[in-house]
Amino acid sequence: MSGGLTAAPCYNRRMHAEANAHAGTPEPGRESKTGTRPLTGPQVVAIQGAGKRFNSIYAVRNASVSLSAGEMLSVIGPVGAGKSTLLKLAIGLLKLDEGAVTLYGSNNAYDARAQVGYLPERPQYHENFTGEEYLLFHARLSGLRGSAARAAAARAVEITGLGEGAKRRIGLYAPEMVQRLGLGVAMVSIDGRQHGLLVLDELSSGLGRGSQSAAREVLAEFRRRGGAILLASNRITEVERAATRVAIMREGSIVLQREVDNAPRIILLARPPQPTGTGTPAATVRAARSDGREAAPAFHRCP
Repeated sequence: MSGGLTAAPCYNRRMHAEANAHAGTPEPGRESKTGTRPLTGPQVVAIQGAGKRFNSIYAVRNASVSLSAGEMLSVIGPVGAGKSTLLKLAIGLLKLDEGAVTLYGSNNAYDARAQVGYLPERPQYHENFTGEEYLLFHARLSGLRGSAARAAAARAVEITGLGEGAKRRIGLYAPEMVQRLGLGVAMVSIDGRQHGLLVLDELSSGLGRGSQSAAREVLAEFRRRGGAILLASNRITEVERAATRVAIMREGSIVLQREVDNAPRIILLARPPQPTGTGTPAATVRAARSDGREAAPAFHRCP
């Protein structure tokens, strides 16, 4: 097994150089000196009243959410809640039946596709390529050429911890290596783009606990230098805890949105529907301490 995911030195050096060039200007995603809410940049995605049907069944119903540069939004919900469909609607991989989506201010997602790096829920790659070859291929697809493409692929290898595994054929990869490659493909696709968008569907699937923690740091670094991240998952892991906001989905609808403080041990519990006439909302979401005791109805840092 190759080394773990890492916030690569070359990645950090470039981010710090950019920060020094703009000394005195707060970066998107960094904490404001006058408050606790992170500073954010321009709006990247805006979804208003989105609806998507497959035959007569709604996969997504009346969903509204937005994301700005410097933010990370985790969409959490059970299998079949509509999370993957929402992500695909956001970047134009599926057509809306209702509502509207703007991506980087455009109603045509194709116009902004070069700003988006995407990891699908079940990534499948050409097994005869090596990881290194595949990353270089995607760097060239994104418009990079020559040494710039090779440098972007090398950064992705280092950041994702593929290491010597990048020289092996993808067909020999274990599931965790495939997920690392998938994150690398998403990142190399927007290498060098200002306010790029990472759309990651079940990134933590197949990653061990250590790799999840490292992935969280990689995403936090990307966000701090002005990137935006839209992530979907059916469980809370180390990766999802990097989010600045959480949206809870259930049966195609967003039932709750809330800012979070990246608390290390948050557990979300979705209560089942209550019988009609009880006066209780159909679905409620609460925060709980990791020891099982119910906490105040807000995301917080557990002592």
